[in-house]
Amino acid sequence: MRKAAFILAFCGLCGAAAAQTDSIAAANEPMDMQAAQDTIAAANAEQQPYCKYKTASYGQAKAMAFLMQRETSDSKRLKLGKKYIDNYLLTAEQLGWLADTFADGGKRAKFLKKAQDHCSDQENYEALLAK
Repeated sequence: MRKAAFILAFCGLCGAAAAQTDSIAAANEPMDMQAAQDTIAAANAEQQPYCKYKTASYGQAKAMAFLMQRETSDSKRLKLGKKYIDNYLLTAEQLGWLADTFADGGKRAKFLKKAQDHCSDQENYEALLAK
């Protein structure tokens, strides 16, 4: 009886070792191209989307509002403001500081229309338009 138990145990171990060897060999085989692309696509989908704009700091927005205020006309303020927002993502509050530098309501509205895509909190952007 002991001999039979030993033989069964030995065969069981050999089978487990053979199965483990097969899984190691499968892991070392090169992945097909489609599976590799699917793996890369899944990893990329988990990442945050790329944003080409830098987020403006509190100090940067205040400094820009100061520079816009120093301009002599609303046309120059609008030109300067558009250059600034083309490179930055701003909060609605920061856009409000920049928009408050305009004396003419039409130029202010033009500036805010251009700035809509550069506002980081769209839910508060609507309040700027109501002012």
